[in-house]
Amino acid sequence: MAKNKITYQNWIVDIGYDPQLKSETIDNKYTELSLEQLIESGFNPGSELTVDSSNKNAIISAVRKAIAKLTTDEQEFIYRFYYMGERYNTLSEKSNKEIYKLSAMQKRIIKKLKINLHKFVKQQFGIDSTMKTECPICNSDFFTEINDLISTRNKRTTWTNVIKKIEKEYKIKITTPQILIGHEKYHM
Repeated sequence: MAKNKITYQNWIVDIGYDPQLKSETIDNKYTELSLEQLIESGFNPGSELTVDSSNKNAIISAVRKAIAKLTTDEQEFIYRFYYMGERYNTLSEKSNKEIYKLSAMQKRIIKKLKINLHKFVKQQFGIDSTMKTECPICNSDFFTEINDLISTRNKRTTWTNVIKKIEKEYKIKITTPQILIGHEKYHM
Protein backbone atom coordinates (compact mmCIF):
# COMPACT_ATOMS: atom_id res chain seq x y z
CA MET A 1 0.00 0.00 0.00
CA ALA A 2 1.55 3.28 -1.12
CA LYS A 3 1.66 6.27 1.16
CA ASN A 4 -1.71 8.06 1.30
CA LYS A 5 -3.33 5.63 -1.10
CA ILE A 6 -5.68 2.73 -0.46
CA THR A 7 -6.14 0.07 -3.13
CA TYR A 8 -9.56 -1.37 -2.35
CA GLN A 9 -9.32 -4.10 -4.98
CA ASN A 10 -6.25 -5.47 -3.21
CA TRP A 11 -8.22 -5.67 0.02
CA ILE A 12 -10.94 -7.66 -1.72
CA VAL A 13 -8.42 -10.09 -3.17
CA ASP A 14 -6.42 -10.34 0.06
CA ILE A 15 -9.38 -11.33 2.19
CA GLY A 16 -10.73 -14.00 -0.06
CA TYR A 17 -8.78 -15.17 -3.09
CA ASP A 18 -8.43 -18.92 -3.03
CA PRO A 19 -7.12 -20.68 -6.15
CA GLN A 20 -8.79 -23.90 -4.96
CA LEU A 21 -12.17 -22.24 -5.51
CA LYS A 22 -11.52 -21.78 -9.20
CA SER A 23 -14.10 -23.66 -11.18
CA GLU A 24 -12.79 -26.86 -12.66
CA THR A 25 -13.13 -27.37 -16.37
CA ILE A 26 -14.84 -30.44 -17.71
CA ASP A 27 -14.83 -30.62 -21.50
CA ASN A 28 -14.14 -26.87 -21.55
CA LYS A 29 -17.31 -26.21 -19.55
CA TYR A 30 -17.14 -24.62 -16.14
CA THR A 31 -18.92 -26.10 -13.18
CA GLU A 32 -21.34 -23.73 -11.52
CA LEU A 33 -20.50 -22.58 -8.01
CA SER A 34 -23.12 -20.20 -6.70
CA LEU A 35 -22.59 -17.74 -3.89
CA GLU A 36 -24.71 -19.92 -1.62
CA GLN A 37 -22.64 -23.01 -2.44
CA LEU A 38 -19.44 -21.14 -1.64
CA ILE A 39 -20.75 -20.08 1.75
CA GLU A 40 -22.19 -23.54 2.51
CA SER A 41 -18.87 -25.17 1.64
CA GLY A 42 -17.25 -23.30 4.50
CA PHE A 43 -15.57 -20.66 2.39
CA ASN A 44 -14.02 -18.19 4.82
CA PRO A 45 -12.87 -14.97 3.19
CA GLY A 46 -10.11 -13.43 5.23
CA SER A 47 -8.30 -16.59 6.23
CA GLU A 48 -5.47 -15.85 3.77
CA LEU A 49 -4.99 -12.13 4.40
CA THR A 50 -1.30 -11.31 4.10
CA VAL A 51 -1.33 -7.71 5.32
CA ASP A 52 1.43 -7.12 7.88
CA SER A 53 -0.59 -4.96 10.20
CA SER A 54 -2.15 -4.96 13.61
CA ASN A 55 -5.24 -3.73 11.78
CA LYS A 56 -5.65 -7.03 9.91
CA ASN A 57 -8.82 -8.11 11.71
CA ALA A 58 -10.28 -4.62 11.53
CA ILE A 59 -9.67 -4.51 7.77
CA ILE A 60 -11.23 -7.94 7.28
CA SER A 61 -14.27 -6.97 9.31
CA ALA A 62 -14.71 -3.61 7.55
CA VAL A 63 -14.38 -5.10 4.06
CA ARG A 64 -16.80 -7.92 4.89
CA LYS A 65 -19.36 -5.40 6.17
CA ALA A 66 -18.92 -3.29 3.04
CA ILE A 67 -19.34 -6.34 0.79
CA ALA A 68 -22.45 -7.39 2.73
CA LYS A 69 -24.05 -4.04 1.81
CA LEU A 70 -23.74 -4.82 -1.90
CA THR A 71 -26.50 -6.45 -3.93
CA THR A 72 -26.51 -10.22 -4.42
CA ASP A 73 -25.32 -9.84 -8.04
CA GLU A 74 -22.46 -7.61 -6.95
CA GLN A 75 -21.46 -10.03 -4.19
CA GLU A 76 -21.56 -12.89 -6.68
CA PHE A 77 -19.32 -10.88 -9.02
CA ILE A 78 -16.80 -10.33 -6.20
CA TYR A 79 -16.72 -14.02 -5.30
CA ARG A 80 -16.33 -15.15 -8.89
CA PHE A 81 -14.00 -12.44 -10.21
CA TYR A 82 -11.79 -11.69 -7.22
CA TYR A 83 -11.96 -14.86 -5.13
CA MET A 84 -12.23 -17.54 -7.80
CA GLY A 85 -10.20 -15.73 -10.45
CA GLU A 86 -12.79 -16.00 -13.20
CA ARG A 87 -12.40 -13.59 -16.11
CA TYR A 88 -14.91 -11.44 -17.94
CA ASN A 89 -15.43 -13.96 -20.77
CA THR A 90 -16.38 -16.73 -18.35
CA LEU A 91 -18.57 -14.46 -16.26
CA SER A 92 -20.27 -13.18 -19.39
CA GLU A 93 -21.14 -16.71 -20.52
CA LYS A 94 -22.46 -17.71 -17.10
CA SER A 95 -24.47 -14.58 -16.40
CA ASN A 96 -25.65 -13.83 -19.94
CA LYS A 97 -24.40 -10.26 -19.51
CA GLU A 98 -22.24 -8.37 -21.96
CA ILE A 99 -18.61 -7.85 -20.99
CA TYR A 100 -19.02 -4.06 -20.96
CA LYS A 101 -21.86 -4.43 -18.43
CA LEU A 102 -19.64 -6.56 -16.19
CA SER A 103 -16.87 -3.97 -16.46
CA ALA A 104 -19.32 -1.23 -15.49
CA MET A 105 -20.52 -3.39 -12.58
CA GLN A 106 -16.93 -3.79 -11.37
CA LYS A 107 -16.39 -0.02 -11.42
CA ARG A 108 -19.69 0.50 -9.58
CA ILE A 109 -18.68 -2.07 -6.95
CA ILE A 110 -15.34 -0.35 -6.32
CA LYS A 111 -17.08 3.02 -6.01
CA LYS A 112 -19.56 1.57 -3.52
CA LEU A 113 -16.76 -0.01 -1.50
CA LYS A 114 -14.88 3.29 -1.41
CA ILE A 115 -18.00 5.03 -0.15
CA ASN A 116 -18.75 2.34 2.43
CA LEU A 117 -15.15 2.18 3.67
CA HIS A 118 -14.25 5.87 3.67
CA LYS A 119 -14.95 6.40 7.39
CA PHE A 120 -12.95 3.30 8.32
CA VAL A 121 -10.00 4.38 6.16
CA LYS A 122 -9.99 7.87 7.63
CA GLN A 123 -10.18 6.53 11.19
CA GLN A 124 -7.58 3.76 10.82
CA PHE A 125 -5.10 5.36 8.42
CA GLY A 126 -5.83 9.08 8.56
CA ILE A 127 -6.44 9.19 4.82
CA ASP A 128 -9.40 11.12 3.48
CA SER A 129 -10.67 8.74 0.82
CA THR A 130 -13.90 10.55 0.05
CA MET A 131 -14.60 10.65 -3.63
CA LYS A 132 -15.27 13.98 -5.24
CA THR A 133 -18.69 13.71 -6.81
CA GLU A 134 -21.42 15.97 -8.07
CA CYS A 135 -24.03 14.02 -6.09
CA PRO A 136 -25.54 16.35 -3.47
CA ILE A 137 -26.29 13.39 -1.19
CA CYS A 138 -22.74 12.01 -1.29
CA ASN A 139 -21.40 15.50 -0.55
CA SER A 140 -23.75 15.91 2.40
CA ASP A 141 -22.75 15.57 6.05
CA PHE A 142 -25.95 13.55 6.48
CA PHE A 143 -24.93 10.90 3.94
CA THR A 144 -25.74 7.84 6.10
CA GLU A 145 -29.03 9.24 7.40
CA ILE A 146 -30.22 10.01 3.87
CA ASN A 147 -29.12 6.56 2.68
CA ASP A 148 -31.19 5.02 5.48
CA LEU A 149 -34.16 7.17 4.48
CA ILE A 150 -33.86 6.12 0.83
CA SER A 151 -33.41 2.42 1.61
CA THR A 152 -36.40 2.29 3.99
CA ARG A 153 -38.82 4.22 1.79
CA ASN A 154 -42.04 2.65 0.57
CA LYS A 155 -41.22 1.45 -2.95
CA ARG A 156 -44.90 1.65 -3.98
CA THR A 157 -45.07 5.41 -3.56
CA THR A 158 -43.45 8.29 -5.39
CA TRP A 159 -40.28 10.03 -4.27
CA THR A 160 -42.18 13.18 -3.25
CA ASN A 161 -42.20 12.46 0.49
CA VAL A 162 -38.51 11.54 0.50
CA ILE A 163 -37.58 14.70 -1.43
CA LYS A 164 -39.62 16.88 0.95
CA LYS A 165 -38.07 15.25 4.02
CA ILE A 166 -34.52 15.66 2.66
CA GLU A 167 -35.17 19.32 1.85
CA LYS A 168 -36.82 20.01 5.22
CA GLU A 169 -34.54 18.06 7.59
CA TYR A 170 -31.19 18.16 5.79
CA LYS A 171 -31.54 21.40 3.76
CA ILE A 172 -30.52 19.73 0.51
CA LYS A 173 -32.30 20.86 -2.65
CA ILE A 174 -33.29 17.84 -4.74
CA THR A 175 -34.69 19.04 -8.07
CA THR A 176 -35.70 15.71 -9.61
CA PRO A 177 -36.31 12.13 -8.44
CA GLN A 178 -33.60 11.01 -10.89
CA ILE A 179 -30.99 12.38 -8.48
CA LEU A 180 -32.25 10.00 -5.78
CA ILE A 181 -32.68 7.11 -8.22
CA GLY A 182 -29.12 7.57 -9.52
CA HIS A 183 -27.76 7.84 -5.98
CA GLU A 184 -29.62 4.70 -4.94
CA LYS A 185 -28.39 2.75 -7.95
CA TYR A 186 -24.78 3.91 -8.14
CA HIS A 187 -23.75 5.27 -4.75
CA MET A 188 -25.47 3.08 -2.18
